[in-house]
Amino acid sequence: MIKAHKLTELELNNLIETALKDENFKRIIGQLKKFKEVNEKNFKTVLPIKFNVKSEEDILVAQSVTFDFGNEVKFTFYQVLKNNDPSTLSYKSVGTVAYEVTDEHHKIVTYKVLEDDSLIQYSKVVDKEKYVDMQAATEKDNLDLELSNENYTPDDLDNVVDVQDITDGCISGGYIWCGRGCSGDFNKPKYINTTDLCCYLHDSCYKRSGQKKANCSLCDAELCSCIAGESTKAKSMIEIGICFPCGW
Repeated sequence: MIKAHKLTELELNNLIETALKDENFKRIIGQLKKFKEVNEKNFKTVLPIKFNVKSEEDILVAQSVTFDFGNEVKFTFYQVLKNNDPSTLSYKSVGTVAYEVTDEHHKIVTYKVLEDDSLIQYSKVVDKEKYVDMQAATEKDNLDLELSNENYTPDDLDNVVDVQDITDGCISGGYIWCGRGCSGDFNKPKYINTTDLCCYLHDSCYKRSGQKKANCSLCDAELCSCIAGESTKAKSMIEIGICFPCGW
C-alpha cells in the first residue's frame, strides 16, 4: 500500500506562506477571478500531504496543499525536490473553478503553470452527479488522510509511487486502480471515486495499446486531462509523477 502522509503543522504553515508569496499564486487567482469572486485571505486548507513519486530515474519528494476559497474555487500548490536535493527545489501551481452551465451540468476550468512558465487551461463539463461525487472524494480523502508516522523520511522507498514500473501497491484509502501495478477486475470494473475511474480508463488504454509504463503517451495525456479539476491525494501524485514532467 502506498501512503500520503499528513504535513506537520510547521510544514503546512511554511508551505502556505511560500504559496501566498509565489508569483504564480497571484497569476492563477487572477484567472479564476474572471469567473467568480475570490477573497484571497479567506480560505481553508485541505489535503495537506507529503509523498514520494518515482518519475523516470528520479524520486520526486513532494509536499502539497489545496486552498479552498469556497464558491467552488480551489488552488493547489506543490513543493518538489528531485532526489531530496535542495538545489532542485521547484514549485507547481494549479487552480480550478467550477460553475453551473445548466441545472444538470457543471463546467470545470483548470489552470496550470508549467516548467517553462507557460499557463495552460483545461475545461470540461460534467453532469451534476459526477460533480457531487468529485466533491465527496475530496472530503473522504481529507478525512482518511493518514497522520505522518515517525518512520517516514523524504527518501523512504517504501512509500514511493512508481508510475513507471509494474510492481504491487495501490494508493491507500481503498483505491482500486491508482498506484504502481494497482489494477482491478477489467471484466467487472469498480472504482471508489472519480479519480479512481480516471485510473481505470488509463489502465484500459494501456491494455489496449500494450503500453507498460508512463512515457508521455496519448494514454498518459488522457489521464492528465481526466483528473483535471479533481482534488484527491491520488490526483496529486499523478500530477507530480506524470502530468508536470510531461508538460501537461
